[in-house]
Amino acid sequence: MHRRVTARRRLTATVAMSGALLLTLTGCLGEEGTQDQGAGGAFKAAAAQFMAQVSDKTEQADTYSMRMVSTANMTVQSQKVETRTESRMQVRLRPEPAMKGTVTTTMSGLDGLGAQAAQRPTEMVMIGGTIYMKLNLPQGGGSKPWLKMSLGDTGAEALAQAKQYGPAQMAQMLTASPDVHKVGEEVVEGVRTTHYAGTVDSNAGLGALSDKDRQELEKGLEKLGAGKMTIDIWVDEQGLPRKQIVKADMSLGTVDVTSHFSDYGRPVQVSAPPADQVGDFSSFLDDLGAPRFPGS
Repeated sequence: MHRRVTARRRLTATVAMSGALLLTLTGCLGEEGTQDQGAGGAFKAAAAQFMAQVSDKTEQADTYSMRMVSTANMTVQSQKVETRTESRMQVRLRPEPAMKGTVTTTMSGLDGLGAQAAQRPTEMVMIGGTIYMKLNLPQGGGSKPWLKMSLGDTGAEALAQAKQYGPAQMAQMLTASPDVHKVGEEVVEGVRTTHYAGTVDSNAGLGALSDKDRQELEKGLEKLGAGKMTIDIWVDEQGLPRKQIVKADMSLGTVDVTSHFSDYGRPVQVSAPPADQVGDFSSFLDDLGAPRFPGS
């Protein structure tokens, strides 16, 4: 019975971390690609130019709120695992990067282990270079309810993208798409929007970034094994993304992420949990014998 409980906690912690990594898909990369010529190229150029304007406008927003639903088919501990992650986050990009909210991950394909435990919401707080997670697991982190993780540990460099990149970067990424185009006008949750779509090779979209940003993103992409991405973005009349769908092929499997954005510019207050309630995430994984992410 003890081994079964330990396995449940190990798998729950591992998939909770996977859910956290999926949050990075809210935005990454960016490049101004070359434009095709001719009539088709003209339409693409217009769409790419509009996406560049959307990126610039969104980049000016210091804060926003996000609702995200993602599904992923991955391999965890040599088992095929399907996960569904739902999150609600408030994000602050400036003056100090931070976010807070909840993440709920459900699983199937775990031979009955961990599925129910993983359905509990995980509270998450990020401030600067540190992530805090409240997994709601018994005796986690030495009986402390919160677990702390440095962005440089446990293969979590990918989470650093959330500090610097928000919905603006997916719009910027579409400027490099060879087939970016306007789909049409649609209403998203009562808001009039324009729908744009395109495909991008994530390994080829780094050219317009600064050397520092490009190096950081290359590390994260290498760990996640990101390949081709299909991106759909719905932009409101103020030029701000309201909805986004990203489908990606990754070394861990395939990921489908749908995000809704709102409350641009609304103040976001984030604070760390009390120090006496925080344990170390890496030590917690070591105690459980849980696997590290690739490259950690």
